[in-house]
Amino acid sequence: MKIIVLATAILFASVGIGIGSNTDSQADVAVWQEFVNLLKTRPFPSERVRPYREELRKSVLGFLELMREQADWEEWTVEPAAFRVGDQLHFLLPLTFGEHTVDYSFSFLVEGDEWFFQHFEAIALRMDQLGPVPVSEFPDLPDDTKAWMRAEIAVSRDVWLYNALAAEKDRDVALDWFRDGAGYALAARAWVPFVSPERAFVLYLCWEQANLRGNILTLERLEDEEAVVRFIPMYFLLYKNTGHLKQQISFEDYRRLFEFRWRDRATNAGWKIDFSYEGDECVLHLHRERKVDENAPRAPAQSTPQDELPDDYIPFTLKQLDDKLVGTSEYLKGFEISMDVHRELLEHGLSIEAIFSLVRGKNVTGTLTYPNGKTTKIEYEIVHHRETEDIYMKSSLGYFLWEYMSVQDGELSFAIYWWYCPPATKMDLEIIEMTEKLLADPSHWHKEDDRECADDLENNTWSLFCALKHSSIEKAGEYNHHNTAMQTVRFVIDEIIPDHGFAHTLMDYNNAPSTRHEDILRILELSKKRIKQELLKSPASP
Repeated sequence: MKIIVLATAILFASVGIGIGSNTDSQADVAVWQEFVNLLKTRPFPSERVRPYREELRKSVLGFLELMREQADWEEWTVEPAAFRVGDQLHFLLPLTFGEHTVDYSFSFLVEGDEWFFQHFEAIALRMDQLGPVPVSEFPDLPDDTKAWMRAEIAVSRDVWLYNALAAEKDRDVALDWFRDGAGYALAARAWVPFVSPERAFVLYLCWEQANLRGNILTLERLEDEEAVVRFIPMYFLLYKNTGHLKQQISFEDYRRLFEFRWRDRATNAGWKIDFSYEGDECVLHLHRERKVDENAPRAPAQSTPQDELPDDYIPFTLKQLDDKLVGTSEYLKGFEISMDVHRELLEHGLSIEAIFSLVRGKNVTGTLTYPNGKTTKIEYEIVHHRETEDIYMKSSLGYFLWEYMSVQDGELSFAIYWWYCPPATKMDLEIIEMTEKLLADPSHWHKEDDRECADDLENNTWSLFCALKHSSIEKAGEYNHHNTAMQTVRFVIDEIIPDHGFAHTLMDYNNAPSTRHEDILRILELSKKRIKQELLKSPASP
């Protein structure tokens, strides 16, 4: 990985002409020594910087500060190779940052006795070593370096285009420009012809990202209805390690562009896709939903071990106890759930078909018991949120789909996706809008959330969590900890602050020292916009 890359590679000479030359001039060495001494001070004086383009000034100064913080100053005492090209002076020196040692080039503008820092690069094309023309072979670079350069050129172009369209139209129009899913899915089908089109998409994705794009990638799972791909996208490394992208686009928009493109590709190939992030790794969870005939018998499936479930899925096992199904999860200690059933329905044995028939035909309820003994009602119903028939478990803890259902040895097993977000409704929009009103005045917001909301209501001074909770109860008539409004706010925070490590996202973000009142309002505005966009796609939402 290239630690620092700002723009294009440095060329030390023009073709066929030996403009750049090594020099042992004491004046050149003095420039380098004075630069290093200035770099050791903080901050580096802005007046000594003349970047190639003025908009790079902030990036250049920022990375000089980063270099100062991470420098092994012993390396900087080595006299670098020096090259004079007109009024420019270039130095080439190997430096180590983290685990990587790279030849860095530093460029200066020299005017009389004064020098000005211009640019530095982790890529240097040694065209000064080309030799006389005519010539057909040119100095090369390692494959990973060339992959990085290709990615930087492509991403920089995409960001420029996105910003231009967003400024002229809006962000949704800008995103729409980057739909390439139809072509991508067609390429997969045409170039990987010897497997099913669905598998071809996943396999082509892996080949293209690993062999064309140079990303480190592992295909962890491939089945007809599920696939998992783990890779380290150079796309995000570029944002992290280059100087110009952070100045041009927010990380939220940058990540949205990445996910929008992949979601369009997956949709065109018949897949749904979810994203998770672990450090520099991105995990693509691809799944296909099979349409279900309500009257078709359901064959029992084998249980799915926890280590084979996607991240954030929690398995439960229920056993029949008189006229109830009762059970727990070893991964959610102290919680117990139940479903009220009729013995006669199960007289022929417990089966998935019998469970679905029960929930279809009656108002089925149950009980959720918390570790402290508190209980709350569960309501079960059939929903078609994903164009397939699912059992929906509704409680104050959250609304969850039962997935990976199976029956074995008289026990019902299933898993819930802990972060499941139901389709948005107008009520969710109303919840966000009411929350905005509660928090509009800075004097009505506080940073001491404890998730106990009685005093917030009494004092009309709200944390983000309590304002959302109160608005949910007012608008929905009940509290669902995982309703779509609250989930959307959580997801927006996750996107703005990846890998934040919050135990309770809403509370911890509210209480974070860096969170300001305007940040809270921005989170709500982004959440509202996202819900509005979803409602536009589903105009029939209640």
